[in-house]
Amino acid sequence: MQHIESEEAIDHFNRALDQIRQGLTPVVSLVTFATDGAGGVRRIYSPLIGQRAVPKGPSFTEEKIDAGLTAFVASITGEPDRKIFEQALLEEAPDQLTPKHHRTERTWRFNTLHTGVELAVTTVSDDHGETARTWSLARPQEPKRRNPILPFLWR
Repeated sequence: MQHIESEEAIDHFNRALDQIRQGLTPVVSLVTFATDGAGGVRRIYSPLIGQRAVPKGPSFTEEKIDAGLTAFVASITGEPDRKIFEQALLEEAPDQLTPKHHRTERTWRFNTLHTGVELAVTTVSDDHGETARTWSLARPQEPKRRNPILPFLWR
């Protein structure tokens, strides 16, 4: 197998990591892999690829982004292969399940080696067999706290 240079993609993902760590944004999408249910056509969506699937530079082909994601996930989690997370998606219940009209969203969250940063994987499937899997970075979700003042407002 030929080694695919993916340093530019990894640099982009590291910038996303910095945005989360600095508190600039709660979630940054890295890559979405989508599959058409009818034809099985695989598509990739990323900030590294412009409209009509045109890479934003020669370093951002689908293969290089895919390889960059694998290397980046290994660097932030300590797991050598992204497949361990994909296996967890099949075996473990999601942290969040959102059924919507004609589609279902499932989100799994994994700890990383960086405090205050989680690796989130969201899958969306619809009635037509189309699926999408989005890899993103997120700040950990805190449980929603009830405001103790609100009950007194209605008295």
